[in-house]
Amino acid sequence: MDLACRLCGAATQPFHTQAGRRKYYLCPSCRFILLDPALHPTLAAQKERYLQHQNSPDHPGYVAMFRQFLGDCVTPYVRTGCRALDLGCGPSPVLAGLLKEAGHPTEIYDPIFFPEEPRGTFGLVTCTEVLEHLGDPVAVLRPWVGHLSNGPSPAIGDKPMATNGSSRIEAPSEGKAPKGDPGQAGGQVLVVPSQGADRMGGTKPGSARLEPGGILAGLTLFHPDDPVKFSEWSYPRDFTHVSFYTAHTLEVLAKALGLSLVFTDGKRGFVMKASGEG
Repeated sequence: MDLACRLCGAATQPFHTQAGRRKYYLCPSCRFILLDPALHPTLAAQKERYLQHQNSPDHPGYVAMFRQFLGDCVTPYVRTGCRALDLGCGPSPVLAGLLKEAGHPTEIYDPIFFPEEPRGTFGLVTCTEVLEHLGDPVAVLRPWVGHLSNGPSPAIGDKPMATNGSSRIEAPSEGKAPKGDPGQAGGQVLVVPSQGADRMGGTKPGSARLEPGGILAGLTLFHPDDPVKFSEWSYPRDFTHVSFYTAHTLEVLAKALGLSLVFTDGKRGFVMKASGEG
């Protein structure tokens, strides 16, 4: 029986790979790869894993990655001083500090480490190293770009995007600290709920919003779209990584969120833009 793609609704196919000897599904239409929902980790297991990461301002390589992200995906697209929100910032919000240094008033949100909910509108929302933790990225991210409707995903269009050489989040609740909920599949074939919980799971919209004309920018390593290379790739070896994307996948995700994909670096960085003027 087929599993519906959680981005475009098409029937997925088993993705035959030896990566961790775990079962994956591939959408032949948008190239979204999803780990078998029965194998998605709980929030408690995810927290334990995140606390093992050596991600802090004391690690030059980690800081350098974010500085490049700012140069590629933030500075060219947002005005200095626009209000920013770092979603899924983890236990050490390094990016938020760099955003503040760059002149952006910045708030943070992480359901595990910083569960106090942000309020108001934001011209910039960042989600770096978050998407790969989401079993249902459309359901999870849609409330954070709250000016959008919750209607069906738009059809895939042909709007061009800029490229450079190639083509983890709980939704805000109504006034209380959020809790992780299993991912909710929105496909048309077979809907299988995750046994674990999305990094930022849940679907209720709250008061935090991406403003019209605002930017959603993030990082997630693009998968090689080849079963042999995928099995040799280090990214799936982290058991908290449950979903994988290409530049085309992100274009489909943007459409499903009512955004436009305006840039990828062909490797991991991306920029999506809301319609209208901020």
